[in-house]
Amino acid sequence: MEYEFDRDKFAELILYIALRSDNDKRFGAIKLNKILFYSDFNAYKELGAPITGASYQHLGEGPAPREMLPTTARMKSEGSLKIEAHTYFAKVQPRAVPLRPPNLSIFTTSEIRVVD
Repeated sequence: MEYEFDRDKFAELILYIALRSDNDKRFGAIKLNKILFYSDFNAYKELGAPITGASYQHLGEGPAPREMLPTTARMKSEGSLKIEAHTYFAKVQPRAVPLRPPNLSIFTTSEIRVVD
């Protein structure tokens, strides 16, 4: 079964996860991708539908949403997100940094519970 991609929920979820991960030194693009993947797939399992409807692809470091690059490019141009380079164990990793709070009103309480 295919679900329609909700670009607004996807963007707000990126902001929410980035905000919640602010103090996590291991947080970077790979961890963001994995949290998005598990959030959607666990929501499907527990709630009967994914949160964002994103489509995921297999990459060397794990699953990643196909919509990530165009969405983050749009968010950067709108001024809601920036990507910073952070070093963790001598590796530089891109890190999403929210420039505004996420709009949580578009999520159900159950969806946020799954993400948390």
